[in-house]
Amino acid sequence: MREIKFRIRNKNNDRFDYYTLEELIFSYGLSDADDWKNATQFTGLKDKNGREIYEGDIIECEYYPNLPTTKNLKSLIWHGIVEYAMDASFHVYKIPDRMSHAVNYSGSAIKRWEVIGNIYENPELLRG
Repeated sequence: MREIKFRIRNKNNDRFDYYTLEELIFSYGLSDADDWKNATQFTGLKDKNGREIYEGDIIECEYYPNLPTTKNLKSLIWHGIVEYAMDASFHVYKIPDRMSHAVNYSGSAIKRWEVIGNIYENPELLRG
């Protein structure tokens, strides 16, 4: 079972603070709907460097070469945004075409995930 954690951008110093669900509710005191909009959830996965992957992260992905689904691709490396999906899982949405990939390692054509930034601190990475 994955640990349920969140990060919130601190308005005072523009850095992220990290909380468990209990800390968010009891210590941080999230009571306003706007506070929850600033919270991003941990996916339960880490990238190739051991860095935790959260919603809003921009990750570099690399496909396995020579698979039936990847052998004709022009590039095996692409960037995507991690988002929570309607099916209660996390997906990476490819920049710029928004093609969706489930965030997991098993049964995936994706060989490598690496966090390269996030939508808050690195908006320039969203330009494709």
